[in-house]
Amino acid sequence: MIGIWGPAGIGKSTIARFLFNQVSNSFQLSAIMVNIKGSYPRLCLDEGSAQLQLQGQMLSQMINHKDIMITHLGAAQERLKDKNVLLVLDDVDRLAQVEKFSGLVLEVGLSSQQKI
Repeated sequence: MIGIWGPAGIGKSTIARFLFNQVSNSFQLSAIMVNIKGSYPRLCLDEGSAQLQLQGQMLSQMINHKDIMITHLGAAQERLKDKNVLLVLDDVDRLAQVEKFSGLVLEVGLSSQQKI
């Protein structure tokens, strides 16, 4: 896991995209999830539904299939099992957002990597 941290406007997203473009060919599946903080619920919203939606978006990007619906949180692990995965999360503002994805990737397999 790699974190890129700093004030707004210094090029963190540009660096993340550049690195993604340089190394994504080395992975079986890869995706950049943008605006995680805008997609993730605040405390008053249903976190489980948000996780399902974000995992569906992630799988849609990784396998290039539009609007995949995830019905349970184990579905993404099943689809990514035994795959070499690169996942870049952009615009993260809370640790819980990272933890939800890191748990997913760690359950998929030790050969997968997560970049943030």
